[in-house]
Amino acid sequence: MRILVLGCGILSAQLVPILVKQGHQVTIMDTDADSLDVISQSSGAEAILVSRPLVEELPRAKVLEADAFLALTDDDNTNTLAAQAAQHLFGVSRVLCRIEDPSLNDIYEGLGVGVVNPTVTMADAILQKLKD
Repeated sequence: MRILVLGCGILSAQLVPILVKQGHQVTIMDTDADSLDVISQSSGAEAILVSRPLVEELPRAKVLEADAFLALTDDDNTNTLAAQAAQHLFGVSRVLCRIEDPSLNDIYEGLGVGVVNPTVTMADAILQKLKD
């Protein structure tokens, strides 16, 4: 599967090498050249340095060839804009968007964007650990 990842944070640093080892063709995009170098060198993923406006950068990153798009920056606005563009403007069928603010989950899920919310996931994990 060809996967396009936006964002070079801790989450991407953990996820991208796993995806590459699973045999996926991964391209990672970010505005931080140093973070891109670290992740691409350690994982073998293709790296693309991007700038704003992001929507104009997606075609350069071959979004039209992507089977999946993961918006994983630490900024909800950037993630939602990129996810919507990937899905609605460029027709990527599998789009997941990291959203920190739980109040936004329903809005973006209503737009058809898959939402992953680390805040909710962490709260659930803590509550489960308290039960154990």
